[in-house]
Amino acid sequence: MKKLITILEAVGSVDTTSYPNIKFEGSTASDKINLSLLSEINGAANAAGIRVSIGTAVTGHKEMTSSGNVSRHTTGEAVDISRVNGVGWKSKSDAESKNILSSIESFVSNLRNAGYTVNSESSNPKSVLYFGFPNHNNHIHVSNKVGSPESNTNPEETTSTSAEDYAEETLINALTSAFKPFGFNESKEKRIILNVEKIKNLLK
Repeated sequence: MKKLITILEAVGSVDTTSYPNIKFEGSTASDKINLSLLSEINGAANAAGIRVSIGTAVTGHKEMTSSGNVSRHTTGEAVDISRVNGVGWKSKSDAESKNILSSIESFVSNLRNAGYTVNSESSNPKSVLYFGFPNHNNHIHVSNKVGSPESNTNPEETTSTSAEDYAEETLINALTSAFKPFGFNESKEKRIILNVEKIKNLLK
């Protein structure tokens, strides 16, 4: 079932018009990014009444983190937000002097409510790093390895069983629709188990 959940992680090309509260700077619009991550960032920004600018996604970011792990940026599962309403900042005090600190705090609070752990990434599937985290005082790093649609249940209430059921049901429905024109009538579950690699290729 872990493979099914991995397949459903929607890392793909970005339709910038789908995220009105996000400005994509430089090459970020052409990077392949976790679309659920973008959706939740857009929602958090909208709730805070701001527009955030993504300055770095995949392109141009280091492959490894300072701790020696592969960066989530590399797989399109993380972005760095460098501006709020077009204004950048160097530190917490600088953000306060530019009257954007409250907006940043509101944005981060909304992400926390969406299941993002603040200032701790490591084993946390959803994370937001900013003031107080080493080398993150001048931007907001947001990452999501889960990829489950935000329209699913509240992340804090979702059990592993419900997540697996959702993943399986969604994939089964997608495959049924895709193969129906070709007379697909095998057991859905068996087809998934025996052809995981083929399914991955179809969904790329």
